[in-house]
Amino acid sequence: MDDPLVRALAHLTQPHIIVTIVGGAALGLFFGAIPGLTATMAVALLVPFTLYMDPVQAMVAIITVSAMAIFAGDIPAALVRIPGTPASAPYTEESYRMTQEGRGELVLGVDVVCSALGGLMGASALMVAAPLLAEFALQFTSVEYFWLAALGLSATVMIASHRPVKAAIAVLLGLLLSTVGLDITLGYPRFTFGQVELLNGINFIPAMVGLFGISEVLRNVLEGKLHLQVLTVKAESIFREVPKTLWRYRANLGRSGLIGILVGVLPGAGADIAAWLAYAVSYRFSKEKDRYGKGHIEPVIDAGTANNACLGGD
Repeated sequence: MDDPLVRALAHLTQPHIIVTIVGGAALGLFFGAIPGLTATMAVALLVPFTLYMDPVQAMVAIITVSAMAIFAGDIPAALVRIPGTPASAPYTEESYRMTQEGRGELVLGVDVVCSALGGLMGASALMVAAPLLAEFALQFTSVEYFWLAALGLSATVMIASHRPVKAAIAVLLGLLLSTVGLDITLGYPRFTFGQVELLNGINFIPAMVGLFGISEVLRNVLEGKLHLQVLTVKAESIFREVPKTLWRYRANLGRSGLIGILVGVLPGAGADIAAWLAYAVSYRFSKEKDRYGKGHIEPVIDAGTANNACLGGD
């Protein structure tokens, strides 16, 4: 019983820990499946309750809620074209188009399995190389963060290289919105127009809800669809084609898992950044670039694996 892994497994088999895992999974599923309620919000609301738990139980609760919420964000993305969490945004269009084509079972099955595999990759990296990853993270300075931001912006170029004008407009609008609020260096308000509410900048969650949620509602109104159609899937056939699909893209699984682990190690980075980078790398090296944006499973595998592998590094 001196081995840390054996002791950890012994803790996880205790009845109150199992109940905590089940309860945390249900809470994470609820927050992730409802657009606008993110994994961060779920953890923030859970933290006060963990003060009354023992350390192991509290850690288990937080990890379970966070991991489940990241996966659950894929459900509304596939069914109603609105990502439940920012980490599901990169492949929302792919998931929804595949569901419209009658392949929703494959999308959700791949989401479940890739989430689990990505989480296992991140956990394995944490167990094997936690000290090395921590030393790597501590070496990051403002210079590295600048180039990381530049890498994120260049990812847009890789994703939308066939539409450079739209990509440039999207990047500039994003940079414009990010300048709203107090300047972090001088403390001077920028583009707040005298509104106290804008001093903290434009919150990411309302921006995502507005970008995906409201735009989808307006799309349906303009097309005459006053009643939002929620696509359905058959639960009994979710995993039917998953093994064959994942075996075909097995190299993508390993590559995206590594991307997620490395992004997770970086202080301040998160699952949404890992998902976007994995999507960009997937598009860059894919042999089927013409299928991206039209309902392709490859970016779903890449981004879905990366955003969960990132959790171990976090």
